[in-house]
Amino acid sequence: MLLQSLRALGLGSLRGSTLYPLLARQEELGRVGHRWEPDSGGPPRKVFSITATGRRDLTLLSQHWSALNEVVTTAVAAVAADGAKGER
Repeated sequence: MLLQSLRALGLGSLRGSTLYPLLARQEELGRVGHRWEPDSGGPPRKVFSITATGRRDLTLLSQHWSALNEVVTTAVAAVAADGAKGER
């Protein structure tokens, strides 16, 4: 279910062999937790959820990403403007 959701968001050919080690690492860092839910017709399913620490870290990382995005956008615009000046 998680893999399908991530693929729907545009992450393409993401595989469990990539995703689940990342989730395990985030769990070690206290950013996610898990619980087991029964599954009709099969073994129990491991369901992950974000923790308070994970939400805090996500907020911080989002802020850092936004700041980096702004710097890169400004730099690209400056390079494009300089290139346009040189073409005249």
